[in-house]
Amino acid sequence: MLAADTNVVARLLVSDDVPQQRAVHKRLAKALSSGESVVLSEVVLAELTWVLDSAYGYDRKQIAAAVRKVVDTPPFLVPRRAAALRAITSYESGGADFAAYLILESSLADGATTLLTFDRRLLRHPSCARP
Repeated sequence: MLAADTNVVARLLVSDDVPQQRAVHKRLAKALSSGESVVLSEVVLAELTWVLDSAYGYDRKQIAAAVRKVVDTPPFLVPRRAAALRAITSYESGGADFAAYLILESSLADGATTLLTFDRRLLRHPSCARP
């Protein structure tokens, strides 16, 4: 099993370095043909949204679509896929940053019923409360 760093996934999505993008496509094709998975951690997903926003100027809808596509594309494997997809949906329509929604959804997946936070935007979510 493989894992990918944020810069590898960014190269896949953004055509600013074509040789690196080709290398990623080639390696992913090899993994797919051999039945290998490529793990994407929650940290990578959080960093990816930040990079797409801050470095490339993607808007929320573009970021959500890009991350959703990656999560749904083999050979990528996201260990908490359902939580990641819920975080993407909340991010797309909410005001908090993706990492905040990912923290919330991961906490709920771990059995929490409420996330304590001071994040004003995240507090709009019904599963969040002030301490």
